[in-house]
This record gives sequence, structure tokens and C-alpha cells, in this order.
Amino acid sequence: VIGNGPKSHKPQIALQFSNTVFVLINVTDSRQVLVDNLDRQYFLIQNKSAVNMWVSFGTEASTTNGVQISALGYYEPYGVPGNSVYVYGPGAYGVIIEGV
Repeated sequence: VIGNGPKSHKPQIALQFSNTVFVLINVTDSRQVLVDNLDRQYFLIQNKSAVNMWVSFGTEASTTNGVQISALGYYEPYGVPGNSVYVYGPGAYGVIIEGV
């Protein structure tokens, strides 16, 4: 699910898991923000900035590799990725919620 707009995604579902990680990200270049985790049961990334960002799994993100998340948008995949998470978007910042 890719969302966009000023309305924030409600993360209450993340509270169901035994371990929930909230990661604040401030992106300047492509970097790994989460390591491989085959126990991951929930994943959501929210772009809180006014610029686009890209997220990819298992390989570095770029404008040509990854899912684009529009400014103030979010991405919640139907299938939860178990591999590492990379984010790219100069000037972008946001929040990642990982449930285990």
C-alpha cells in the first residue's frame, strides 16, 4: 500500500508485536537502515519530508531502483520483506516501524 497526503498512518498495529522498532531516518545518500531479519512480521516506512524518497530491499536504493515514496506519503508492503532495507532521498527524513 502506498499512501500520500497529510494524514498520518496510524501505527497501532505495530503494538501487537513482541518487539517493535521505530527508526528515525535522515537521508543524505543511499544507506542501509535495517539489516536482514527473517523474523520481521510488520514493516512500514513513512516519509515525513517535503521531498520524495526511495526504499529498496536487499540492494541499494536510488531513483531508478526502489519504490518511490512521495512527500508525506508512506509505504506498507503486502508481503513483509526479510532482507535488508535501504533508503535514498537527499534531504528526506521519515520513520520506519518494524514489528517482530
